Amino acid sequence: MRTCIAIGFIVLSAFALHTHNNRPPDPTERCTSVRTTNNSSGTHVTIQVGNIQLHSALVDTGASKTVVPGCIMRTLADRGLAQHIGSTTLTMADDSVQRAQKWRTTVQVLFADNRVATITDHVVTSIEQPLYSALLGHPTLAALDLLVDPKHKKLVYRGDL
Repeated sequence: MRTCIAIGFIVLSAFALHTHNNRPPDPTERCTSVRTTNNSSGTHVTIQVGNIQLHSALVDTGASKTVVPGCIMRTLADRGLAQHIGSTTLTMADDSVQRAQKWRTTVQVLFADNRVATITDHVVTSIEQPLYSALLGHPTLAALDLLVDPKHKKLVYRGDL
C-alpha cells in the first residue's frame, strides 16, 4: 500500500512538473521582457497601459498616435482592460505603411518623484511589427497636459512651468 502511494505521489509530481514546464508562455512576458535602454537620443519614460508597465517608452512630440505592441493590447483585452474599436493604417518614420488596431484603455505616465499622470478611456494603436518599447505620441501628451523638457530629457506638467 505504501509503495502504491509513493509511486502515485511520484507520478503526480512528475506530471505537475511537466505541465508547468510545458505551459504556453504568458504573452506579457514575451512582450515586456525585451526592454530598450535609455540612450542619448530622445526622451524616454515609463508608462502603464492598462495594468502593464512598459519601460523606456519613447516620447515623440511629432507622432500623431501612441503605439504599443499588439500582444500587449490583446492581453489587456483578454483581461477586460482594453476594448478593440477598429483598425487604421500608420505611416512609419521610414515611410512604410503598417496596418494598426485601435483600442480604448487607460494610459499612465509614471514620474521619478512618484507622481502619476492618468487618462482613462484613451485611444491607443497597436502594431504587430516587433517593438522594443512603446511610442508616446502628441495626443496622449496633450491629453495629460505634459510637455517635453528637451534640456533635461524628461516630461513636465504644463502647470509646473
